[in-house]
Amino acid sequence: MRRTQIVARMQQGFAGASPDTSLFPADTKMFEFGLNYYFIDGLKGTGSYGREFSSEGNAKVWTLGLTYRFVVPLGNAWRN
Repeated sequence: MRRTQIVARMQQGFAGASPDTSLFPADTKMFEFGLNYYFIDGLKGTGSYGREFSSEGNAKVWTLGLTYRFVVPLGNAWRN
């Protein structure tokens, strides 16, 4: 269980003045909960379920993902 994380997130978005520049078509609230599992350092699998509530209708949101983190050095490292 030490490689597992239980996560929850609440977010809210507002419709912009112009539909062309707005991220959401209507004011929206979204709640998600899920699970992260770290296979090795830098490799993470994630799965979540959520609900989206807006004036245009409610929707279920399922998310599955695989994330690999890598680092590229930008210069010489400090040496003692």
